[in-house]
Amino acid sequence: MKYFRGYLLVIVSLFVYIISVYFRHSRLFHYQFQPTLIHRYFLSQDIPYEPNGKRLFLSDGEIHQAAGYLYWHGESPAEINFQHPPLIKYLFGISIILLKNPLWVQFVFALVMITATFALAKIVTRSFLIALLASTFLAADPLLTTLSNIALLDLGQATFLLFYVILTIKKTKAWWVTSGLVLGLAAASKFWAGSLFFIFITLIFSFVKNKKLGLHFAAFKTLISSKSASQLIKGYFYQVVIAGVVFSLVYLPTIVVSRGRFNLLFFELKTVKYWFCHSISVVPFASLAMFFIGKFRAWWGSQSILMTPSWWLFWPLSLTTSSIFGLVKIIKTRRVTNLVFISLLPISYLFYIAIQAPFERYFIIILPFVYIGFAVAVVKGAHRLYLDLINHHMSLVKKLRVAK
Repeated sequence: MKYFRGYLLVIVSLFVYIISVYFRHSRLFHYQFQPTLIHRYFLSQDIPYEPNGKRLFLSDGEIHQAAGYLYWHGESPAEINFQHPPLIKYLFGISIILLKNPLWVQFVFALVMITATFALAKIVTRSFLIALLASTFLAADPLLTTLSNIALLDLGQATFLLFYVILTIKKTKAWWVTSGLVLGLAAASKFWAGSLFFIFITLIFSFVKNKKLGLHFAAFKTLISSKSASQLIKGYFYQVVIAGVVFSLVYLPTIVVSRGRFNLLFFELKTVKYWFCHSISVVPFASLAMFFIGKFRAWWGSQSILMTPSWWLFWPLSLTTSSIFGLVKIIKTRRVTNLVFISLLPISYLFYIAIQAPFERYFIIILPFVYIGFAVAVVKGAHRLYLDLINHHMSLVKKLRVAK
């Protein structure tokens, strides 16, 4: 009966998403890939050499569609749109070949992300109500429906990283195997800077989880020198090795075609150099400002102040509520529980990307955690208010009886 109730509530959230995407971006359901896009791609800004024709500007979504299609027709991921790993683009390509529509990949990722958000909220809080609220908030979020309509890589990466956090919280006997596989898929979906953050933040969380936090050095030394800490570091090492193998496998066609002459390490160093040159923001903490007020300064043209199209008032409201809840909890208990970790992860990530150029799509990674923290704060706040009202009512009744 419990499982049936869970499935039923997940279906409610999924239904909210389908209705939202249908009325906001119904293009997803009838989009058709146009083969002329391939010709346009070879004239686009993604081509490093001088094209045979007038240079065209394509959106990232169009570039990813063309790249995915070309990968399945023999082109190398190390040459075509090399800036990002090819896993999600391979999925776009096979969806184009089979269904003529790459956006079905995004639709599936969105459904999986909503379901995973429900599962994580249920694991952390053991409350169907909180799980339903968190997953429904996400399902109705304008950014999720927008990304469902564009062939970008962020939604797929965010979904894999959400599963990575679930596996971190629910560690099994060989947790480093499953976590390594999922981490490898996340790193192979989009440039791995985001995945690197999640490795470090989950490692720190795993060290301090449910332990009494001390501010003196002796407590820290005891924490990191324990036997469990040694096993944890060993597990994370194995996890990263497995992730590295999974990441390498997505470049297997390139390695085979080059007859083993493709150097993945040097290729990744080239990619890191590219992103250092192309992704640093001229305005520090621009992503933080975008999240809270929905505005940013353009780094092209007249550099005017622009409004991001998918911004929602729920973003700053939810993040502020969730962060305050997590901070109050950690100050009171001096312990980092699963719920405290979920509540404080989003604001940590925003500070992590503070030096990057601001794009609203980056926020899809943290929205599941933001809404879980917000749902917890809302439900607990409402419950406390209800108890206060009951106590107030009972005291009034008692006073009236005494007066009589």
